[in-house]
Amino acid sequence: MAVVPLPGADAAAEGAAGLRLFGILPVEPAALDPLRPGQAAPVPHQPRARLGFAAADQLVGIEPRIRGAKVARRRGLGRLGERGGGGEGDRDQGKRLHISSDEPAPFYPAAAPEHKRRKHFALALAHMPAIVGAMRRLLLFAVACCLAAPACGQELPSGQSEADYHAWLAANPGNQGQMLSFEAWQRAAGVGGVLPTWQLIRTASMWRECGGAPFEIPPFRLWPGMAATLKFVRDHVRPAVGPVEAVSGYRNAALNACARGSERSAHLDFFALDLVPLQPTTRRQLFERLCPMHARDGPAAGVGLGFYSFTRFHIDTRSFRRWGSAGPEGNESPCAVLERGGDPEAPPLPRPEPAAPVIPPPAPPPTQPQPQPQ
Repeated sequence: MAVVPLPGADAAAEGAAGLRLFGILPVEPAALDPLRPGQAAPVPHQPRARLGFAAADQLVGIEPRIRGAKVARRRGLGRLGERGGGGEGDRDQGKRLHISSDEPAPFYPAAAPEHKRRKHFALALAHMPAIVGAMRRLLLFAVACCLAAPACGQELPSGQSEADYHAWLAANPGNQGQMLSFEAWQRAAGVGGVLPTWQLIRTASMWRECGGAPFEIPPFRLWPGMAATLKFVRDHVRPAVGPVEAVSGYRNAALNACARGSERSAHLDFFALDLVPLQPTTRRQLFERLCPMHARDGPAAGVGLGFYSFTRFHIDTRSFRRWGSAGPEGNESPCAVLERGGDPEAPPLPRPEPAAPVIPPPAPPPTQPQPQPQ
Protein backbone atom coordinates (compact mmCIF):
# COMPACT_ATOMS: atom_id res chain seq x y z
CA MET A 1 0.00 0.00 0.00
CA ALA A 2 1.40 3.36 -0.97
CA VAL A 3 1.65 5.72 1.95
CA VAL A 4 2.42 9.37 2.44
CA PRO A 5 3.93 10.99 5.48
CA LEU A 6 1.42 12.15 8.06
CA PRO A 7 1.45 15.97 8.20
CA GLY A 8 1.43 17.72 11.53
CA ALA A 9 -2.00 18.13 13.11
CA ASP A 10 -3.20 21.68 13.15
CA ALA A 11 -6.10 23.38 14.87
CA ALA A 12 -8.35 23.21 11.81
CA ALA A 13 -7.95 19.45 11.47
CA GLU A 14 -8.61 18.88 15.16
CA GLY A 15 -11.70 21.08 15.01
CA ALA A 16 -13.04 19.21 11.99
CA ALA A 17 -12.43 15.88 13.73
CA GLY A 18 -14.35 17.08 16.76
CA LEU A 19 -17.27 18.23 14.61
CA ARG A 20 -17.34 14.86 12.89
CA LEU A 21 -17.23 13.06 16.23
CA PHE A 22 -20.35 14.82 17.45
CA GLY A 23 -22.22 14.41 14.20
CA ILE A 24 -22.03 18.03 13.01
CA LEU A 25 -19.94 17.16 9.95
CA PRO A 26 -20.29 13.91 7.97
CA VAL A 27 -17.94 11.20 9.10
CA GLU A 28 -15.32 10.55 6.45
CA PRO A 29 -13.75 7.11 6.22
CA ALA A 30 -10.30 8.44 6.96
CA ALA A 31 -11.54 10.02 10.18
CA LEU A 32 -12.52 6.60 11.45
CA ASP A 33 -8.91 5.46 11.41
CA PRO A 34 -6.79 8.24 12.87
CA LEU A 35 -3.11 7.45 13.19
CA ARG A 36 -0.65 8.39 15.83
CA PRO A 37 2.18 10.80 14.99
CA GLY A 38 4.97 9.06 13.11
CA GLN A 39 2.66 6.54 11.45
CA ALA A 40 1.77 6.39 7.79
CA ALA A 41 -1.59 7.20 6.34
CA PRO A 42 -3.14 5.46 3.33
CA VAL A 43 -3.22 7.27 0.04
CA PRO A 44 -6.64 8.76 -0.66
CA HIS A 45 -8.95 7.24 -3.25
CA GLN A 46 -7.70 3.72 -2.81
CA PRO A 47 -10.04 0.99 -4.04
CA ARG A 48 -12.76 -0.15 -1.71
CA ALA A 49 -12.34 -3.48 -0.02
CA ARG A 50 -14.54 -6.13 -1.48
CA LEU A 51 -17.21 -7.59 0.80
CA GLY A 52 -19.32 -10.62 0.23
CA PHE A 53 -23.05 -10.22 -0.16
CA ALA A 54 -23.75 -11.93 3.16
CA ALA A 55 -21.35 -9.61 4.97
CA ALA A 56 -22.80 -6.55 3.24
CA ASP A 57 -26.35 -7.55 4.15
CA GLN A 58 -25.46 -8.05 7.81
CA LEU A 59 -23.16 -5.06 8.13
CA VAL A 60 -23.93 -3.37 11.42
CA GLY A 61 -21.38 -0.57 11.58
CA ILE A 62 -17.77 0.45 11.17
CA GLU A 63 -15.20 -0.27 13.80
CA PRO A 64 -14.28 2.97 15.55
CA ARG A 65 -10.56 3.47 16.04
CA ILE A 66 -10.53 6.90 17.59
CA ARG A 67 -10.00 8.05 21.09
CA GLY A 68 -13.16 7.71 23.12
CA ALA A 69 -14.34 4.61 21.27
CA LYS A 70 -17.02 3.98 23.86
CA VAL A 71 -18.59 7.34 23.09
CA ALA A 72 -18.54 6.56 19.41
CA ARG A 73 -20.25 3.21 19.99
CA ARG A 74 -23.04 4.99 21.87
CA ARG A 75 -23.52 7.05 18.73
CA GLY A 76 -24.26 3.89 16.81
CA LEU A 77 -20.92 2.76 15.39
CA GLY A 78 -20.54 -1.00 15.51
CA ARG A 79 -17.89 -3.47 14.47
CA LEU A 80 -17.26 -4.44 10.90
CA GLY A 81 -17.55 -8.05 9.93
CA GLU A 82 -18.72 -9.31 13.33
CA ARG A 83 -21.84 -10.83 11.85
CA GLY A 84 -20.81 -11.27 8.22
CA GLY A 85 -19.77 -14.38 6.47
CA GLY A 86 -18.55 -15.71 3.16
CA GLY A 87 -16.94 -12.49 1.92
CA GLU A 88 -13.36 -11.80 1.15
CA GLY A 89 -11.80 -9.71 3.91
CA ASP A 90 -14.95 -9.50 6.04
CA ARG A 91 -13.32 -11.24 8.99
CA ASP A 92 -9.86 -9.83 8.69
CA GLN A 93 -9.00 -9.31 12.34
CA GLY A 94 -5.29 -8.63 11.79
CA LYS A 95 -5.49 -5.72 9.39
CA ARG A 96 -7.38 -2.51 9.37
CA LEU A 97 -9.95 -2.11 6.68
CA HIS A 98 -9.33 1.24 4.98
CA ILE A 99 -12.26 2.59 2.97
CA SER A 100 -11.79 5.78 1.05
CA SER A 101 -14.11 7.47 -1.36
CA ASP A 102 -15.20 10.89 -2.43
CA GLU A 103 -18.58 10.26 -0.76
CA PRO A 104 -19.11 10.13 3.01
CA ALA A 105 -19.12 6.65 4.43
CA PRO A 106 -22.61 5.21 5.04
CA PHE A 107 -23.79 5.24 8.64
CA TYR A 108 -25.44 2.11 10.00
CA PRO A 109 -27.01 2.06 13.45
CA ALA A 110 -25.39 -0.60 15.52
CA ALA A 111 -27.41 -3.60 16.64
CA ALA A 112 -26.91 -4.80 20.18
CA PRO A 113 -24.83 -7.98 20.40
CA GLU A 114 -26.69 -11.20 21.06
CA HIS A 115 -25.43 -11.62 24.61
CA LYS A 116 -26.52 -8.08 25.50
CA ARG A 117 -29.98 -8.63 24.08
CA ARG A 118 -30.33 -11.80 26.11
CA LYS A 119 -29.14 -9.99 29.23
CA HIS A 120 -31.66 -7.17 28.74
CA PHE A 121 -34.44 -9.68 28.09
CA ALA A 122 -33.57 -11.58 31.27
CA LEU A 123 -33.57 -8.36 33.27
CA ALA A 124 -36.96 -7.42 31.85
CA LEU A 125 -38.39 -10.82 32.81
CA ALA A 126 -36.93 -10.53 36.29
CA HIS A 127 -38.60 -7.14 36.84
CA MET A 128 -41.87 -8.06 35.13
CA PRO A 129 -43.76 -9.01 38.37
CA ALA A 130 -42.81 -5.71 39.97
CA ILE A 131 -43.88 -3.78 36.86
CA VAL A 132 -47.22 -5.60 36.65
CA GLY A 133 -47.81 -5.05 40.36
CA ALA A 134 -47.11 -1.34 40.06
CA MET A 135 -49.46 -1.03 37.09
CA ARG A 136 -52.16 -2.92 38.98
CA ARG A 137 -51.80 -0.65 42.03
CA LEU A 138 -51.94 2.41 39.78
CA LEU A 139 -55.12 1.14 38.15
CA LEU A 140 -56.76 0.42 41.51
CA PHE A 141 -55.76 3.89 42.72
CA ALA A 142 -57.33 5.48 39.65
CA VAL A 143 -60.55 3.49 40.15
CA ALA A 144 -60.67 4.47 43.83
CA CYS A 145 -60.19 8.13 42.97
CA CYS A 146 -62.91 7.85 40.35
CA LEU A 147 -65.35 6.31 42.81
CA ALA A 148 -64.44 8.80 45.49
CA ALA A 149 -65.53 11.72 43.31
CA PRO A 150 -69.32 11.84 42.82
CA ALA A 151 -68.83 13.56 39.48
CA CYS A 152 -67.10 10.42 38.14
CA GLY A 153 -70.31 8.37 38.30
CA GLN A 154 -72.82 11.19 37.87
CA GLU A 155 -72.98 14.84 37.06
CA LEU A 156 -73.11 17.22 39.99
CA PRO A 157 -75.17 20.39 39.57
CA SER A 158 -73.62 22.65 36.97
CA GLY A 159 -73.19 26.25 38.07
CA GLN A 160 -73.95 25.38 41.70
CA SER A 161 -70.47 25.00 43.17
CA GLU A 162 -69.24 26.87 46.21
CA ALA A 163 -67.47 29.39 44.00
CA ASP A 164 -70.73 29.92 42.10
CA TYR A 165 -72.50 30.44 45.41
CA HIS A 166 -70.09 33.20 46.46
CA ALA A 167 -70.48 34.86 43.07
CA TRP A 168 -74.27 34.66 43.40
CA LEU A 169 -74.11 36.11 46.90
CA ALA A 170 -71.87 38.97 45.78
CA ALA A 171 -74.22 39.79 42.93
CA ASN A 172 -77.19 39.91 45.31
CA PRO A 173 -76.17 41.95 48.38
CA GLY A 174 -79.67 41.71 49.78
CA ASN A 175 -79.27 37.95 50.25
CA GLN A 176 -76.29 38.30 52.56
CA GLY A 177 -78.44 39.37 55.51
CA GLN A 178 -80.86 36.48 54.90
CA MET A 179 -77.99 34.00 54.78
CA LEU A 180 -76.65 35.28 58.09
CA SER A 181 -80.10 34.86 59.62
CA PHE A 182 -80.43 31.36 58.14
CA GLU A 183 -77.09 30.29 59.59
CA ALA A 184 -77.96 31.77 62.99
CA TRP A 185 -81.25 29.87 62.94
CA GLN A 186 -79.44 26.58 62.22
CA ARG A 187 -77.18 27.08 65.22
CA ALA A 188 -80.14 27.90 67.42
CA ALA A 189 -82.00 24.78 66.19
CA GLY A 190 -79.01 22.56 66.97
CA VAL A 191 -78.30 21.66 63.34
CA GLY A 192 -75.54 24.13 62.54
CA GLY A 193 -72.71 22.62 60.51
CA VAL A 194 -74.51 19.38 59.61
CA LEU A 195 -74.22 20.38 55.95
CA PRO A 196 -72.75 23.52 54.39
CA THR A 197 -75.40 26.21 54.20
CA TRP A 198 -74.74 26.90 50.52
CA GLN A 199 -75.64 23.29 49.68
CA LEU A 200 -78.99 23.57 51.46
CA ILE A 201 -80.15 26.36 49.16
CA ARG A 202 -79.27 24.62 45.89
CA THR A 203 -82.42 24.55 43.84
CA ALA A 204 -82.52 21.94 41.06
CA SER A 205 -80.02 20.45 38.65
CA MET A 206 -82.16 21.72 35.76
CA TRP A 207 -82.23 25.31 36.98
CA ARG A 208 -80.51 26.58 33.84
CA GLU A 209 -82.88 24.83 31.43
CA CYS A 210 -85.86 26.03 33.44
CA GLY A 211 -84.68 29.63 33.62
CA GLY A 212 -84.51 29.54 37.42
CA ALA A 213 -81.90 30.58 39.95
CA PRO A 214 -79.05 28.25 41.02
CA PHE A 215 -79.58 29.17 44.68
CA GLU A 216 -82.66 30.35 46.53
CA ILE A 217 -83.23 31.05 50.20
CA PRO A 218 -86.58 29.56 51.27
CA PRO A 219 -89.13 31.68 53.10
CA PHE A 220 -88.58 31.97 56.85
CA ARG A 221 -91.80 30.10 57.65
CA LEU A 222 -90.40 26.96 55.98
CA TRP A 223 -87.14 26.79 57.89
CA PRO A 224 -88.40 24.61 60.80
CA GLY A 225 -89.16 21.77 58.40
CA MET A 226 -85.47 21.43 57.55
CA ALA A 227 -84.42 21.05 61.19
CA ALA A 228 -85.86 17.53 61.51
CA THR A 229 -84.36 16.49 58.17
CA LEU A 230 -80.89 17.70 59.12
CA LYS A 231 -81.10 15.90 62.47
CA PHE A 232 -81.97 12.64 60.73
CA VAL A 233 -79.09 13.10 58.29
CA ARG A 234 -76.70 13.71 61.18
CA ASP A 235 -77.92 10.92 63.45
CA HIS A 236 -78.75 8.14 60.95
CA VAL A 237 -77.73 8.81 57.34
CA ARG A 238 -74.12 9.79 57.94
CA PRO A 239 -73.44 6.84 60.31
CA ALA A 240 -74.77 4.52 57.58
CA VAL A 241 -73.08 5.86 54.44
CA GLY A 242 -70.53 8.41 55.66
CA PRO A 243 -70.31 12.08 54.64
CA VAL A 244 -72.87 13.25 52.10
CA GLU A 245 -73.36 16.28 49.89
CA ALA A 246 -76.70 17.98 49.31
CA VAL A 247 -77.37 18.61 45.62
CA SER A 248 -80.93 19.92 45.87
CA GLY A 249 -82.90 21.58 48.66
CA TYR A 250 -85.66 24.14 48.31
CA ARG A 251 -87.56 24.53 45.03
CA ASN A 252 -90.27 27.00 44.25
CA ALA A 253 -93.41 25.80 42.50
CA ALA A 254 -92.42 26.93 38.99
CA LEU A 255 -88.97 25.38 39.13
CA ASN A 256 -90.29 22.17 40.67
CA ALA A 257 -92.83 21.76 37.87
CA CYS A 258 -90.22 22.42 35.18
CA ALA A 259 -87.82 19.94 36.82
CA ARG A 260 -90.56 17.27 36.63
CA GLY A 261 -90.98 17.13 40.39
CA SER A 262 -94.07 15.78 42.07
CA GLU A 263 -96.95 18.16 42.66
CA ARG A 264 -96.71 17.30 46.35
CA SER A 265 -92.91 17.26 46.46
CA ALA A 266 -91.41 17.81 49.91
CA HIS A 267 -88.91 20.15 48.28
CA LEU A 268 -91.69 22.74 47.96
CA ASP A 269 -91.96 22.97 51.75
CA PHE A 270 -88.23 22.62 52.47
CA PHE A 271 -88.57 19.21 54.08
CA ALA A 272 -86.42 17.33 51.55
CA LEU A 273 -82.81 17.01 50.48
CA ASP A 274 -81.32 15.12 47.56
CA LEU A 275 -77.96 13.70 48.65
CA VAL A 276 -74.96 11.86 47.22
CA PRO A 277 -72.33 10.00 49.29
CA LEU A 278 -68.81 11.38 49.25
CA GLN A 279 -67.07 8.09 50.01
CA PRO A 280 -66.56 5.36 47.36
CA THR A 281 -69.89 3.55 47.31
CA THR A 282 -71.58 1.38 44.75
CA ARG A 283 -75.28 1.54 44.11
CA ARG A 284 -75.79 -1.90 45.63
CA GLN A 285 -73.88 -0.91 48.77
CA LEU A 286 -76.03 2.20 49.06
CA PHE A 287 -79.17 0.04 49.06
CA GLU A 288 -77.76 -2.40 51.59
CA ARG A 289 -76.81 0.39 54.01
CA LEU A 290 -79.76 2.76 53.74
CA CYS A 291 -82.65 0.30 53.50
CA PRO A 292 -82.08 -1.43 56.88
CA MET A 293 -81.52 1.96 58.54
CA HIS A 294 -84.73 3.33 57.05
CA ALA A 295 -86.74 0.27 58.07
CA ARG A 296 -85.42 0.56 61.62
CA ASP A 297 -85.44 4.33 62.24
CA GLY A 298 -87.65 5.75 59.49
CA PRO A 299 -91.14 5.00 60.85
CA ALA A 300 -90.60 6.79 64.16
CA ALA A 301 -89.14 9.87 62.46
CA GLY A 302 -91.60 9.87 59.57
CA VAL A 303 -88.85 9.72 56.98
CA GLY A 304 -89.30 9.17 53.27
CA LEU A 305 -86.52 7.48 51.31
CA GLY A 306 -86.26 7.52 47.55
CA PHE A 307 -83.57 6.40 45.12
CA TYR A 308 -82.67 7.99 41.81
CA SER A 309 -80.00 7.17 39.22
CA PHE A 310 -76.44 6.33 40.22
CA THR A 311 -75.99 7.01 43.95
CA ARG A 312 -78.34 9.97 44.34
CA PHE A 313 -81.05 9.49 46.97
CA HIS A 314 -83.81 11.52 48.64
CA ILE A 315 -84.48 12.10 52.33
CA ASP A 316 -87.42 14.01 53.79
CA THR A 317 -89.31 14.12 57.09
CA ARG A 318 -92.85 14.58 55.79
CA SER A 319 -94.05 10.98 56.13
CA PHE A 320 -92.72 7.42 56.15
CA ARG A 321 -92.60 6.00 52.64
CA ARG A 322 -90.15 4.68 50.09
CA TRP A 323 -89.92 4.54 46.32
CA GLY A 324 -87.62 3.86 43.43
CA SER A 325 -87.39 2.22 40.00
CA ALA A 326 -86.51 -1.37 40.89
CA GLY A 327 -88.48 -4.57 40.55
CA PRO A 328 -89.83 -6.42 37.53
CA GLU A 329 -91.95 -3.46 36.47
CA GLY A 330 -89.49 -0.73 37.47
CA ASN A 331 -91.80 0.93 39.96
CA GLU A 332 -90.69 -0.47 43.33
CA SER A 333 -88.31 0.64 46.02
CA PRO A 334 -84.98 -1.22 46.03
CA CYS A 335 -85.62 -1.83 49.74
CA ALA A 336 -88.73 -3.85 48.94
CA VAL A 337 -86.82 -5.93 46.39
CA LEU A 338 -84.03 -6.59 48.91
CA GLU A 339 -86.50 -7.69 51.58
CA ARG A 340 -87.90 -10.42 49.38
CA GLY A 341 -84.42 -11.58 48.32
CA GLY A 342 -84.39 -10.14 44.83
CA ASP A 343 -81.79 -8.19 42.93
CA PRO A 344 -82.53 -4.44 43.17
CA GLU A 345 -80.23 -3.71 40.24
CA ALA A 346 -81.87 -6.16 37.85
CA PRO A 347 -83.41 -4.39 34.86
CA PRO A 348 -87.20 -4.38 34.61
CA LEU A 349 -88.78 -7.11 32.58
CA PRO A 350 -89.89 -6.08 29.12
CA ARG A 351 -93.56 -5.32 29.00
CA PRO A 352 -95.53 -7.60 26.74
CA GLU A 353 -96.81 -5.95 23.65
CA PRO A 354 -100.57 -5.53 23.62
CA ALA A 355 -102.29 -8.19 21.62
CA ALA A 356 -103.80 -7.10 18.37
CA PRO A 357 -107.59 -6.85 18.59
CA VAL A 358 -109.39 -9.79 17.07
CA ILE A 359 -111.67 -8.60 14.30
CA PRO A 360 -114.52 -11.02 13.63
CA PRO A 361 -115.08 -11.92 10.01
CA PRO A 362 -117.88 -10.02 8.33
CA ALA A 363 -121.29 -11.68 8.46
CA PRO A 364 -122.55 -13.03 5.16
CA PRO A 365 -125.32 -10.99 3.57
CA PRO A 366 -128.82 -12.27 4.19
CA THR A 367 -130.13 -14.52 1.48
CA GLN A 368 -133.39 -13.66 -0.32
CA PRO A 369 -135.97 -16.40 -0.23
CA GLN A 370 -136.47 -18.00 -3.60
CA PRO A 371 -140.04 -18.08 -4.92
CA GLN A 372 -141.51 -21.55 -4.95
CA PRO A 373 -142.66 -22.79 -8.33
CA GLN A 374 -146.48 -23.15 -8.60
